[in-house]
Amino acid sequence: MLAFPQGFLPGDEVALGEPGGSMPWRFPRDSLRSAIGSLRDDRLHTVLVTNFGCGPDSFLQKHLAGTLGERTPLVLEFDEHRARPAW
Repeated sequence: MLAFPQGFLPGDEVALGEPGGSMPWRFPRDSLRSAIGSLRDDRLHTVLVTNFGCGPDSFLQKHLAGTLGERTPLVLEFDEHRARPAW
């Protein structure tokens, strides 16, 4: 599979309705636009790379689930807490 960043999709032409349009962060709004735009082409699938599932990403995940319906996104969550000793 070929993966490419959301900036490669024409998201500017996708209008966000409520509640997605009321998100205060630009990156999650742009991500939601790209995901909605991907619904136009069956070859495209949404992949969300996130940290901890908190912060702006947690809002985005909720909106993605409601917007994409049965085309569930692949969510890759990375956690930097390795609990390694400091020595």
